Amino acid sequence: MSLVLIATYLRSNENKYSYVISRITWLLAIGLHAYVLYIPLATTEGLRVDIVSASLQVLLLSNAVLYVTALTRRIDIVALLIIPLTIVMMTVGMFSLKHHSIQVSGALSLHILFSFLGYSLLFLATLQALILSLQSKLLRSHRPSGIIRSLPSLQAMEILLFRLIFTGVVLLSVGLLVGFVFLDDFFARERLHKTVLSIIAWGAYIILIIGHWGKGWRGNKAIKWTIVAFVILVLGFFGSKFVQDVVLNNVAVT
Repeated sequence: MSLVLIATYLRSNENKYSYVISRITWLLAIGLHAYVLYIPLATTEGLRVDIVSASLQVLLLSNAVLYVTALTRRIDIVALLIIPLTIVMMTVGMFSLKHHSIQVSGALSLHILFSFLGYSLLFLATLQALILSLQSKLLRSHRPSGIIRSLPSLQAMEILLFRLIFTGVVLLSVGLLVGFVFLDDFFARERLHKTVLSIIAWGAYIILIIGHWGKGWRGNKAIKWTIVAFVILVLGFFGSKFVQDVVLNNVAVT
């Protein structure tokens, strides 16, 4: 429902009723998402860290950050991408029979918290980059749609993009640092793939930030770096989760 109302508001850009109701339903959806996702923490089961549950945690944080950001900036269009994905993943989670849970405390909980917050901000930055690319192409071709016309200027969109990237990189840096200093198995064989690719992705984001501030990287170059860095990050974390939860489990069964 909130998805339809947000789309209606974006097209009209003046429908205050759609705006208020969409915010209420969106907030309720985020609350329900959090309740369902973190029920296991109130039991002895612990935190679910399988690929579906981890994806839902990143999507939950992304929705929450986007909701707060959208209160002061016109970036509701990102919700048209993230809400359907959240619905799909929650549906998959309902039919997922296997969950991998761990007990979290101390350094591990901090590592997971800051890493997931970083992933969430960088995921939003990637969606922002895709929208920025589409906005730029439509404006150059003089064919902006009603929703695209509701967006801020290209410059404002780009400023928000790099704010998301910078904040996400800071959070990811803290997560990696906590893991490096306090977790004994951070470079263990079963985690090496994830750790190395996460560091490579972190390095790509650092290069992008330096390139933007030092050499004025903008437009398509910045967009490509943003997308490539996030793909590497996804391969590092969710790729390793896919191998552990899907491939190795299937091999074990056969």
